[in-house]
Amino acid sequence: MLKFRHVASAVVILGLTTAGARASLIADGLTYTLTESATANGGVT
Repeated sequence: MLKFRHVASAVVILGLTTAGARASLIADGLTYTLTESATANGGVT
């Protein structure tokens, strides 16, 4: 039981870390896209 709980928590932590990294990449991509479009439109970077 204890071993199962340990494995489950490890899987959850790994999943959260992966989701966090993915969200960070998506946020970076959105920021980059918005910055590029603003620059193309002559907006302030």
